[in-house]
Amino acid sequence: MWTDKQVGIRLVDEFGFARTMTVSTTNLAIPNRKAPGEKLEDGLLPLSLKDAHSVIQAAKEHGNYELYLMLKIGFGTGMRIGTICDLRIATIQRAVPDPSFPGFNKLAVGPGAHPRVHTKFGVTGQVWISDEDLQLLRDYMFSTKRLKRQAKANKGNRDLIFISKNGNAFGEGDGNASRGISVQLGRLRKEGIMNGITAFRGFRFHQSRCTFATELARVAMKHGSVGMAVQLVRQALLHKSEKTTLTYIRFIEKTDAMSGMADEFTRDFLGLGGSETLLNE
Repeated sequence: MWTDKQVGIRLVDEFGFARTMTVSTTNLAIPNRKAPGEKLEDGLLPLSLKDAHSVIQAAKEHGNYELYLMLKIGFGTGMRIGTICDLRIATIQRAVPDPSFPGFNKLAVGPGAHPRVHTKFGVTGQVWISDEDLQLLRDYMFSTKRLKRQAKANKGNRDLIFISKNGNAFGEGDGNASRGISVQLGRLRKEGIMNGITAFRGFRFHQSRCTFATELARVAMKHGSVGMAVQLVRQALLHKSEKTTLTYIRFIEKTDAMSGMADEFTRDFLGLGGSETLLNE
């Protein structure tokens, strides 16, 4: 089943003298290439709604307004940072109310939308955005702050919603955010940790997408079938493959089951002796 062999390892001490040590080795190996547990997109975990609110509020109080808007839109729509950075004025102006979801609107994104908005894998579709978030973008589009930035931008960037103070795009064109966004997020992360917001430890922008997707999946499964939840989440996140969507469904099923097990374990096992008995011993 396996073979053992002797190999020599050359060691050099602090005085420069070398010696050889003979050790045994074997070709027996048990691969563990797949890490345990369900992994969402990019291997990230979602935040709780409380932590998501803390991140957004911290961005509003300590970050610049553009980063605050991006994070709020990220948590509220599930759009990737590359898509958010490529949103255009006409994209917002052409938003249409969704009669199936009162209080929400649809934004057309992807290479087939007019205007074109970058999406991963070039998927064309519509994403949901709340009335509140849509109004925030509409107000910002024609604010004095953004119009000053627009005046510095070249022709290709003038219709972008988010423009840097030097008139540059925040996106790299390949779905990644510019270094400026990374620097601003790093500063916000540091500020948040200093203020005791644990959600900022290891925080990544893409967690806003994970959080939106898991909460949408949880609500969909509560009010409908698993199949309906899969279709709803896939449509909202513009997943190219249904396999990606299913990871969110399995994640919800597993975490909800583990939460129930933990509550029962705490109640039945840790409460065996009773707190008063343990304190008196």
